[in-house]
Amino acid sequence: DLHSFPTRRSSDLRTSRSKTERNEWSRLVAAYVERRRTLRLVCHLVDFRHGLLGNDRALQEWLNECGRTMLVVFTKADKISRGRHRALLQEYVRGGLISVDVPVITSGENRSGIEDLRNFIGRFLGGAGTEGDGLR
Repeated sequence: DLHSFPTRRSSDLRTSRSKTERNEWSRLVAAYVERRRTLRLVCHLVDFRHGLLGNDRALQEWLNECGRTMLVVFTKADKISRGRHRALLQEYVRGGLISVDVPVITSGENRSGIEDLRNFIGRFLGGAGTEGDGLR
């Protein structure tokens, strides 16, 4: 989740420096994803309120081209009423997202879905990430 990488307060620095920083982060992430043989799963964090935006779709296409397995993890579920979760999830899935399994819906605020995410990762990695292993 690199979009929240800190930027400078000065408008001069924010414009020139943040572009440079973004480019450097892009190169770093690209090199890691493309070359890391042991990378087995990418958890793609997506704001549940908005679904996949243009940059999310571009990321999914690129990860897919790199042959990377990804799981969509929706965040900020607490911002959407619980009664709307299923319909919204179905709408996003019909919209063509790429995910190795049904996306996990989470909230950092109330911790919902976090245990489901841990369990999925543990099963996917063959036992790593299960209860008591320090992933909390």
